[in-house]
Amino acid sequence: MNLGYQGDALVDAEAAPEAPPTAPEGRAITVWGALAAAAVVVGVVVRFTANSHLWLDEALSVNIARLPLSRLPEALRHDGAPPLYYVILHGWMEVFGTGTIAVRALSGVFAVAALPFMWIAGRRLGGRRLAAVALVTLAASPFAVRYGTEARMYSLMTLLALLGWLALGDLLERFSWPRAAAVSILTGMLLLTHYWSFYLLAVAVVIVILRATRRGRSGPGASEARRALVAMAVGGLAFLPWVPSFLYQLRHTGTPWAGSPDVRILFDTVFQFTGGFWDPGFIFGILAWLLIVVALFGRPLDGTRIELDLRTRPESRTLAIVAFGTLAVAYVAGVIGQSGFAVRYAAVLFPFVVLLVALGVTRFTNPRVFRGVAAACVVLGFIAITPNVFGERTTAAKVARVLDAQARPGDVVAY
Repeated sequence: MNLGYQGDALVDAEAAPEAPPTAPEGRAITVWGALAAAAVVVGVVVRFTANSHLWLDEALSVNIARLPLSRLPEALRHDGAPPLYYVILHGWMEVFGTGTIAVRALSGVFAVAALPFMWIAGRRLGGRRLAAVALVTLAASPFAVRYGTEARMYSLMTLLALLGWLALGDLLERFSWPRAAAVSILTGMLLLTHYWSFYLLAVAVVIVILRATRRGRSGPGASEARRALVAMAVGGLAFLPWVPSFLYQLRHTGTPWAGSPDVRILFDTVFQFTGGFWDPGFIFGILAWLLIVVALFGRPLDGTRIELDLRTRPESRTLAIVAFGTLAVAYVAGVIGQSGFAVRYAAVLFPFVVLLVALGVTRFTNPRVFRGVAAACVVLGFIAITPNVFGERTTAAKVARVLDAQARPGDVVAY
């Protein structure tokens, strides 16, 4: 059970059991399975392939993380981020060095690690069919590949959010001390990775509180919900030693290059997840939004008809609340605090959007349509990946060429 949905209960209880596949259908399944496996392999490879030099934020990550651990807190007071990723990157560079490929590979490891857990999340939510779609969609995701090839904390955010979702679902199903410890540890790790985790955890706390109150003080699951809240609170204690640095950062750091977020982020973020507003990303974004709507409101009647129900489907409702509720809280906080918005911060809610898109694909019960829509997500995703893999993310080389051609001895270069 995960936050209000029942295991694999995506299929109507009265639906007839599936007939064994015929020989041609069995061959088709084998072929599509092989193609899906190939897509995952390609997705893994491109998470370690980027042509660009490090851009500004990546260079800052490396420069801070290479400091002695005792100096990290002071350096981060001026950078505006929590310490966990930098501590991990520090240890990683001690082993693998500070080269561009080496420092980016850590994010690639986090991005690859998210793949099996996306399968598990999809399997719990809707069985093997949903698990397979969620896996290949994440494997071919332009957003996941971009931040799996960037020396920043965003792929770690996605991994921790996904692990936290699974751990909290386990704890809500049945209490045990190891499950409670997992929730506490992941809560603390999220808070110490990026401040947008506050928004995700705020939404999760509200959901768990509603679960506890709706079931009454002694109803089934109420005790687990209360214990889950305690586990999350205990995990939050890990952030307390960082509070002085956090308060300093609130006063002295920020995003002067960006204005307050626009309400359009509630809509545009999905397009940024699918590769942005150039042609493949835009087409994929439209498809993703359609699939999210189908996931929320659609109930398949047969191979050619899907009924729309404005009450929304329970298995997708919680996902939508977590994903877009987090985005809405971030928007309100940004307006109030006059803080900037960058889509990479939304990495903490990204896995839930992937699951929603995958749910939309599974609403198509006609095998050909189902496979065609899933294939479209993968193909469009891989096309939209190409700028991230082959493009240049920094203008430093262009600046250097101009300086080399025009600068003279004695000139002053201000940066």
